[in-house]
Amino acid sequence: MNPCMEPSQTIAAACARWERWWSDSDDAAISYIIHPRPGFTFAPVVRPWMAPAITGSWSNWQHELVLGQALELVARDGDWSPVEEAIELIVHYHAGTAYAGGGYPFYFPGFGSGFLAACISGQSHFKDTTIWFETGRPWSLAEIAALRWDDLRPWRDLCLEALRRVVARVQPHAVIAMPEIGLPLDVLSALHGNDALCMALIDDPEAVEAAEAALWDLHQRMTAACAAIIAPGNHGCSTVAMRFLSARPCDLGSCDFAAMISPRQFARFHLAQLRAQCSSAPGRVIFHLDGPGLLPHLDHILAVPGLAGIQWVQGAGKPPSLDPTWFPLYRRIIDAGKRVQLCQADDPEGLAALFRVLPRRHFFVPVTVRDAAEAQSFARLCQD
Repeated sequence: MNPCMEPSQTIAAACARWERWWSDSDDAAISYIIHPRPGFTFAPVVRPWMAPAITGSWSNWQHELVLGQALELVARDGDWSPVEEAIELIVHYHAGTAYAGGGYPFYFPGFGSGFLAACISGQSHFKDTTIWFETGRPWSLAEIAALRWDDLRPWRDLCLEALRRVVARVQPHAVIAMPEIGLPLDVLSALHGNDALCMALIDDPEAVEAAEAALWDLHQRMTAACAAIIAPGNHGCSTVAMRFLSARPCDLGSCDFAAMISPRQFARFHLAQLRAQCSSAPGRVIFHLDGPGLLPHLDHILAVPGLAGIQWVQGAGKPPSLDPTWFPLYRRIIDAGKRVQLCQADDPEGLAALFRVLPRRHFFVPVTVRDAAEAQSFARLCQD
């Protein structure tokens, strides 16, 4: 991107490039390439309460969670100053970040992945660069099935107010992503406990379905509340945590808990929600496939009408995403008519090798680099 472009121009140019990719209008891969501007430091906006893991150096995502850390202080003290200070840091980050390829100014509200669990339990625990939702006690399936929208106060209202403040200050120069609310099985595992939920799927499946139905209703209500705040001024765009950009609504499919269950259970307890997501945002849903434990469910996922693609996360201790080990998996996804979002695709030789085997137009390549020269090199690799 031209460094002299205004944020709105950068976003418009990126969105046009993304729409060409979504519509198969050219043979290029789409990329999201970012790097720090020379001399960037967080020093002018660091406050004593901010975690060093967030403010120590420029990164591609850690800064996002400063909002979640600040919100815990607001809940404790009733003072909104930490959220305003967090927003200052976010604005400062965007001023110190440059973009190439399909990159654009982006902010994902860092309430934590699956923050619906915090809205229910009132428990959110920031640590380093993660937010945990331990509930202090397991919630019964009957309690969860009985939940209603007003039961989410006060954490629901704190999150929505923080989101309003982010939109007012950050959205003029960035696209705001939908927060990661959390789909029913993952929220259930946080509230009821992994082991207990695994047993309940066998021993009391109807109670699980009743709890899921309540959580799906809350998820939809929270999605609508967040969208009402984000969508009106979001530069005519939609995005999610994984940074793919769309001129019409998009969504992220996920179910990390599914690594613990069978394909038959996945089909019964999660597939309807993925179908509903793909029906609401046809052709603009990418499923977050987080590790080999989810591969047994891939056939079910790929068969869902309206699914656009798969984000493959290979998992700790596994070969990197550009290792030829994964090329047959990418071919399987492409042959099903879907696209592939790579993870940690920061090896130019590995990327070139992939594109010699599989057509680049099927791939989304997110890359974090050191400087403009390296950014342009990756951008050319995705285009050539």
